[in-house]
Amino acid sequence: MLASIITTLFFSLFGLTAAAQPKTNAWALPGNNSFPEGIARQARSPYFYTGSWITGTIWRGNVNKPDVEVFIPGGNEFNITSASGMKVTKDNNLVVAGAATGKVFVICLESQQLLHRFQAPEGALLNDLAVAKNGNIFITDSFLPKLYVITPEHLENESVDQELETFAKLEAPFEHETGQFNSNGIVVTDDQENVLIGDYNSHAIFRLCLGSKTITKVDFGNVAIGSPDGMLMRGNTLYAVNGDSTLDTEAFIDVFDIRKPYTTGKHVRRIKGQGMLLPSTAAFDGNDLLVANFQIGKAATADPTLPFTIVRVSTKKSRTRGSRMPA
Repeated sequence: MLASIITTLFFSLFGLTAAAQPKTNAWALPGNNSFPEGIARQARSPYFYTGSWITGTIWRGNVNKPDVEVFIPGGNEFNITSASGMKVTKDNNLVVAGAATGKVFVICLESQQLLHRFQAPEGALLNDLAVAKNGNIFITDSFLPKLYVITPEHLENESVDQELETFAKLEAPFEHETGQFNSNGIVVTDDQENVLIGDYNSHAIFRLCLGSKTITKVDFGNVAIGSPDGMLMRGNTLYAVNGDSTLDTEAFIDVFDIRKPYTTGKHVRRIKGQGMLLPSTAAFDGNDLLVANFQIGKAATADPTLPFTIVRVSTKKSRTRGSRMPA
């Protein structure tokens, strides 16, 4: 009875009915300790995946249905006890960063079996990852000034447990402050020659050239941007989910136009509202974004808004869904 009341209330709040909505616009996660930090969309399927920062549970959802199911339980045989950023590769493997565990897990979606487990150095907090077209997987570390890589050669290795390879040290002009959350979201640029890394603490985005490994701070003029958590890029458009709730009364995603050589960019607008609640990251679903409402900071205060949700956010420009940011 209680579950039925909660479900009815949830759908009423988001204005959802099966007859009125051709798309599912929100998904409720079970439990009061879910805190979904990462999300990944599986291509050529209706499925997406999200994971708990607190327990390591990984859920699978269907973009056409409001229900989610446990795909891999927390405290599982793979030793996933915390899940942050995640992506699905072209081979339909789910790659999951393990936050403060310092681990990255590669899981076959078809068999649900662990293929590989990579270990970062002590003191790492693996936050997010991006997959290049050549199969390289780049992983950010919020606590150590390093960028890691998993190559196709690593994935072809028969060993399940391997050390995580450092691709580059994040030195000046990258702004790393010990004891703070630093590098966070990451995307590979359209030309596959660079990665853009969001620095959560300094409210900045940096370009790292994959060839020379040189680092450049992206210049957005005199515009102050949000605190970049998860990031997505399509063509010349960069989406950066803001992780700092003190910057605005509404949750928002910064939208930038950024072009080669990716050292300068223009802030276009902010996407606001649409059910976002202290979000962490997003995944593309067509022209929409599936946004994980992480509720960062609520774990410490133990007063999250329930149920935890994934919400669909439109990227279309409209007066109610986006706004230009004042200079």
